[in-house]
Amino acid sequence: MSEFKAFISCSLRSQDARFVTFIERYLHQNGIEPFGTVGRHAASPQNPVELMKENIEKSDFIVVCATKRYFQEDIHNKNQKSAGISEMLQFESGMAHASSKPLIVFVEEGVNMGSAIPNITQYITVRKNGDRLAFQRKTAFGLLEKVKEQCEENRSMEMFSGLGVLTVIGLAIYGGAKLLTGRI
Repeated sequence: MSEFKAFISCSLRSQDARFVTFIERYLHQNGIEPFGTVGRHAASPQNPVELMKENIEKSDFIVVCATKRYFQEDIHNKNQKSAGISEMLQFESGMAHASSKPLIVFVEEGVNMGSAIPNITQYITVRKNGDRLAFQRKTAFGLLEKVKEQCEENRSMEMFSGLGVLTVIGLAIYGGAKLLTGRI
């Protein structure tokens, strides 16, 4: 089993499956288990947004696979046209950021990321070379290593926080017992 779990925020469309699978293979090669994607890695009769929220909380970090979804045109500058990502990728990225989860983004070349995600994290552009997909592996590896370090720190903080609560509970029980026995 992988040491880290990454919630995968991605398109479920068949046109994007190759891109998403490519990124998930890279994650597996680096000890990361793709996890939590509603409709891909998770299914439930509950509200999909609630399941997303639960799975983001259970993950160590989030990986966004940003593929082209919508044609965009600036209404004030008709010459400015681009391909944008799904609103669900923006939504899941916002949920991750609000949950203080690290975020890594792999973006298909030619996709306009908008302004929110680039202000949260650096992203890695995936280019198509003929039939192959490629990206700067050194940059991606460096980002993954930094995120893994951050996840380890988060785990340590959670563990110490849990120990602090146990210590307070233990002292409260001890003090309560002493109070009841009148030996304070």
